[in-house]
Amino acid sequence: MGTAISGLAAVIFLALMFGFGSSSLRATFGTLNDLFNAVLALAGVAVLWLLFTRFRSSLGPLHVALLALAVIGALVAVWGSVLVMSGRTGFMLAGFYTGAGFALIGLLMAALSFTPRGNALPAGLATFGIVTGLLMALGLAGVPGILRSIDAWDGLPMTLTTLWGIGWMATLLIQPVWFYLLAKWAFTKA
Repeated sequence: MGTAISGLAAVIFLALMFGFGSSSLRATFGTLNDLFNAVLALAGVAVLWLLFTRFRSSLGPLHVALLALAVIGALVAVWGSVLVMSGRTGFMLAGFYTGAGFALIGLLMAALSFTPRGNALPAGLATFGIVTGLLMALGLAGVPGILRSIDAWDGLPMTLTTLWGIGWMATLLIQPVWFYLLAKWAFTKA
């Protein structure tokens, strides 16, 4: 449930950041958005780790590799937040880092939603997890931006920003809903 709340808080602060004209308010809301993005990444991978341990007996080596990538993804997402909060980069390059990190988390989410039927999530939650995770994975479209240290919208290919943006929207708007539904399902099973 905390993961869903972190995602909701990140969205609220992002909206407030773009909604206020004062630069000091924008900076404060931007910092809070980045802080909650980092919390969302760490909490999200922690919840997926717990789900991984629950399904461990029916998972293969690919799931172990994806778990490792998701942990790396959480660290990359946090690094993106640190970069922008410390002023070492602007929001665009930091967003590429954070989006790529969440993309790796999304790959694990999708894979864990494919678990064998006897030991799995309910069908609707599993399908939602697969779709959400694959949409989040589109955040990998930001990797060229990281490699080229692009920190401005100007000159970015439309396909890159569109795919990366879809990955971000899935991360901020859909992923928290999936975590909420997962928590609701887990509490009814307990």
